[in-house]
Amino acid sequence: MLSLEEIPLLNPLDRALGHFFMERSNADPELLGLAAALTSYALRQGHVCLDLNSLQTYDLADYIDEDFKSRAVQSLTKNPFVGSIDKQDAPLILTQENKLYLHRYWHYERRLIRLLKNRINTSNNSSSSDHLNTFLQSSPNLGEEQQLAIQRAYDSSLTLISGGPGTGKTTTVLYILAFLLTQSANETLKIGLAAPTGKAAQRIQDSIHSGIDQLPFSDEEKQTIKIEAVTLHRLLGYQRHSSKFIHNRDTPLDLDIVIIDEASMLDLLLFTKLIEALKPSTKLILLGDRNQLASVEAGSIFGDLIEAKARNQQLDTKVIELTKNYRFGNSSSLFKTCEYIKEGKSLEAIECITNGDGTLQLDVLPAPSSLKKRLKNELINHIELLSNAPTPAYALNQLAEICLLTPLRKGAYGVEGLNRTIESNVRQQHSINPREPYYSGLPIMIVENSYSQGLFNGDIGVIFRPDPSSNELFAFFENDTDAEPTRYLIPSLPKFETAYAITVHKSQGSEYNHVLFVIPPGDSPLLTRELIYTAISRSRKSVEVWSSLDHLESAIANQIQRTSGILEAMSE
Repeated sequence: MLSLEEIPLLNPLDRALGHFFMERSNADPELLGLAAALTSYALRQGHVCLDLNSLQTYDLADYIDEDFKSRAVQSLTKNPFVGSIDKQDAPLILTQENKLYLHRYWHYERRLIRLLKNRINTSNNSSSSDHLNTFLQSSPNLGEEQQLAIQRAYDSSLTLISGGPGTGKTTTVLYILAFLLTQSANETLKIGLAAPTGKAAQRIQDSIHSGIDQLPFSDEEKQTIKIEAVTLHRLLGYQRHSSKFIHNRDTPLDLDIVIIDEASMLDLLLFTKLIEALKPSTKLILLGDRNQLASVEAGSIFGDLIEAKARNQQLDTKVIELTKNYRFGNSSSLFKTCEYIKEGKSLEAIECITNGDGTLQLDVLPAPSSLKKRLKNELINHIELLSNAPTPAYALNQLAEICLLTPLRKGAYGVEGLNRTIESNVRQQHSINPREPYYSGLPIMIVENSYSQGLFNGDIGVIFRPDPSSNELFAFFENDTDAEPTRYLIPSLPKFETAYAITVHKSQGSEYNHVLFVIPPGDSPLLTRELIYTAISRSRKSVEVWSSLDHLESAIANQIQRTSGILEAMSE
């Protein structure tokens, strides 16, 4: 058995936790320390626990011998630092399924499972088929899946709606709200609309407001649906320097309906805190795309629940998967490529990219020595439109036109390297003093939340000189009204970074007309089917991928597998 220092996958935090247990245990301390360190490592990879039955999931096969599982289970079962379902006060918990948890995550998972089962087994209403049929007849443009979603959302206290871009998730929610309003007996419904990030919240709000006019209602009734979207942290009542929220099981949200967009981004802890903050009578409607990247933190709850529906009849009645694409049509190359990627059909996906209708293109990844010139040629029009934008609103609109995506932060092909390269091109082209940190047309991304300013992690803005006769620069960001972008003093901004290129993770919740997707060379656990799908599905019109065929094929074949107890528990 290797020591903690001999396993390169472990970081200092993993090793520190392992040594903590080793120094305090008299019962097989080396094995206990290693098991704890591996559990910490698994959490960093997005798993809720360490499944001793499937150590290959964690890329540990080269470091853990084949009989580690049997020795670990036998030893940990007897260790006083390791608890179980019958002994819940220990710092580590080993389940009957041989899954090892840090106590905090086991505790949150148990709470979430209990709350989910309560909601799944509870119906809030028994819908009137006459009223529903009348409503649907007045809404002839809805598809069968959307009509089913309306009925299920009315009948249930939990509804999960999954679908890719263009499948009508926002339209479905609009009509769900419209039908619920018709059934509210003239009572004012209290509705909460939120998303994990400020950018995603702004997008769902804009989508709902722009779609209201299609509803078969009076202007007065339409105004009741014009709700403000906020971040989930703001909805729950974020408290500075605290992991607790104002709204919790003791002080629940006073809302009748809560709608969460981009639900696939919710991790275990945030998902649990959300459901605990709801009254039993509150309807929870979760929107997401089960095939996108899961949360950065531990857990893939939304995807687990949708997968579990095949084994749970009650849960199956709470889930709707939207499959018809209203934006592209199911025959477009962009749509078909996304479908092939979701199914892991790499050869078909590449065939569709290379021989499709031209909406997707595959090109060779340039060598680092030629990357600067290639980026300049590819983005020259985009950069010039940003640099010479007549207004900040024009510049912000241009940022929604093209997006450069990469999986990585570090290296020549990561966001840091790509942004440095593009900035170098811009400064040379426009003779910008290298000592000047900012210039007009520079895109920036906020990387920490500022609730007082209404700026959130992931928000994209632009540095702009509003007065050509002055050297004074400001930062501009879109707001939640149709007014001009909001102006901020640059020194007052929360932490931000250059955003010519952004990571695929940061792009979730956004859409662009054109996407340039750079896939760096070499093996990386980040290069997965979900990441490729997420990047390509950000585009409304076209995608250009810089990668080798082999590398792209390998990434599509590599599917994310996250370990938790949710799938097993909800399959019962």
